[in-house]
Amino acid sequence: MATANNLNAETLYKVANATYKFVKGQNRLNTVIWLSLVGSLMLIDMNHKAIENLRAQNLILAKEIDKLKLNENAEETEM
Repeated sequence: MATANNLNAETLYKVANATYKFVKGQNRLNTVIWLSLVGSLMLIDMNHKAIENLRAQNLILAKEIDKLKLNENAEETEM
């Protein structure tokens, strides 16, 4: 009976140890996946802000071009 209990205890230990190692590995994998996702979201956010800045700059340039065209047309009419 004692030998059977020792075998059961040893088997339970091995299963518990293997499960612990598996879960630990999964936690590392999950951490890597989450960090990758967070990094990707940060890059997407930075790109989104960069696109917004470019749109704002394009709008400013378009307004300046319109002003120059108006001045050019006004000068042509004066002649």
